[in-house]
Amino acid sequence: MSPDICDWSDNIDTPRLRTLTCHLREFRRFNAPNLHRLHIFNRKDEFPAAPTFKNICYLRLQQTSVNGIRFTSVIFPQLENMVVDDYSQGHHDGDRIDMVTLSRLRSMTLPIASGRQKFFDMLQTAVNGTSDRQEFIDIFDGFHLPMLQKLTVVVEQLKPLEVEGIRMALAAATCHELTVDLQIATPPSEVDMDIVEPLLSVTKEVTVCGKALDLLEILPGPET
Repeated sequence: MSPDICDWSDNIDTPRLRTLTCHLREFRRFNAPNLHRLHIFNRKDEFPAAPTFKNICYLRLQQTSVNGIRFTSVIFPQLENMVVDDYSQGHHDGDRIDMVTLSRLRSMTLPIASGRQKFFDMLQTAVNGTSDRQEFIDIFDGFHLPMLQKLTVVVEQLKPLEVEGIRMALAAATCHELTVDLQIATPPSEVDMDIVEPLLSVTKEVTVCGKALDLLEILPGPET
């Protein structure tokens, strides 16, 4: 949105608006009942529970928190696709929502921050008693996602601890026939299959950057 939006009215009627990219403070000004796609630059404030949110199918959050992600189930009941670029540590949006349902969500993209240096991960654990992987697990704990077909996980380096975090997160959620797509720099042909194998216990398929892995390399062969 243009910087001049600061001079606009606090109540902007836009019945034909279907896509919007802005800061949250700007979005509060819009009455957009037919808005379907929303990209929020930052989300440090609470989402107002307004009718203009009800038809949103695509949501992208540049920065939020664990509970902010879970709270989308209350504000966006029609949500089908959610992308989160980054989320903060801890629950900064009030009381935690224990049971969460997004009955229409089909695709979800989240980072798991193994790319943050090990020092910062250890420091976070020492200060708050949590790690980036635990925060990832907390997002899915008690999350009911009956229609989720694809979870895209953005991770800089695929290590056993990151894979275990993904596995534990999905084990704590309710989802069926799920494909996990790992967005990493490593080509699919160079992925260590032994590291990926635990994900097969909670997913239908594992892909790397959209390309299927050769599961024959890690599935057990017939007994002789």
